[in-house]
Amino acid sequence: MPWTTGKRWTPEEVAKVREMYDQRIPRSDIADYFNVTVDSVGHVIKSYITAKHPPMQEGRPTSVHAHTDETLSAELSGRGYRIEKIVPEKTNRRVRIPPRMFEGEEKKFGVISCTHFGSKYQQLTHVHSFYAYAQEQGVKVIFHAGDMVDGHKVYSGHEFERFLHGAKAQRDYVIENYPHMENGGKTYVIDGNHDHSFWKWTGESVLEGVAKDREDIEYLGTYGAYPQVLGLNIYLQHGAGGQAYARSYKMQKNIEQMSPDNKPDIYLLGHYHASCVLLEYRNVTGFMLPSFQAQTPYAVRHGWPAEIGGLIITITQNDRERMGGTSKIKFEFVPFYVPIEGDY
Repeated sequence: MPWTTGKRWTPEEVAKVREMYDQRIPRSDIADYFNVTVDSVGHVIKSYITAKHPPMQEGRPTSVHAHTDETLSAELSGRGYRIEKIVPEKTNRRVRIPPRMFEGEEKKFGVISCTHFGSKYQQLTHVHSFYAYAQEQGVKVIFHAGDMVDGHKVYSGHEFERFLHGAKAQRDYVIENYPHMENGGKTYVIDGNHDHSFWKWTGESVLEGVAKDREDIEYLGTYGAYPQVLGLNIYLQHGAGGQAYARSYKMQKNIEQMSPDNKPDIYLLGHYHASCVLLEYRNVTGFMLPSFQAQTPYAVRHGWPAEIGGLIITITQNDRERMGGTSKIKFEFVPFYVPIEGDY
């Protein structure tokens, strides 16, 4: 009977793990089912794979093409190597937003970030309120700068801050509970580090799964994308690391590193759960975005803020002044000052 990280598996548990594995259930979901680590589940699955596909024999080379990803991974893991799947190139793609989404001389769109669905500190009610208000203002496009879901084991103790565990549970919750665009509009979303955590653990893209079942949600890729709005160049990005000593610092340094051909008209930066506006820095107007998550114990320990709200941005274009870029930019910050406890 296999021993795995302090747990002794019963024959019935081993059979259940093998059954769930054959059903292609992510390892993180299996681990949550048994309340054990992913590594513990991995040992059981490795034994199962090895039993079905005996390891390569010493002195008798076998073509790698004769083995599946799982058998190769099990073989190399058995030799002490750590295997990580390379992420497909889904970053900084340019995506054209349909012109029909924007009517009139002024182009309106909403911007939010960090909804963290699955977290005990999510603000579901406020997300719905923002969407309702945005649609009342005629908005048909909302850009989401990542961390739509709360993810899996992003930091130590993270599992105690979630009420949903596993990729399937969080994906299904978003599909059922995320606000719908009732006016024919769409939400355009990129992966944040919390969304992407499932890929690191299981090779699964949760937001791609959401987009397949929700016609009003479109997945733009990982960490960054360039939505093209009627000649207007927007860069939507999910940042990294913690807050800097000054709120504007992250945006300043990021804009300074942008090459001239990648420099956008408008820069939308999520991840930091705090708002900041940087006007015309290298001719880029930057917005650092608040969140829709109350302050978590992890954020309290690090002294990080938790501003709740979204933005509605209105652009006026003028070919004579900015060659298809912006001639006027107006924005409305829609704040929610009081977080709702247990809003799930």
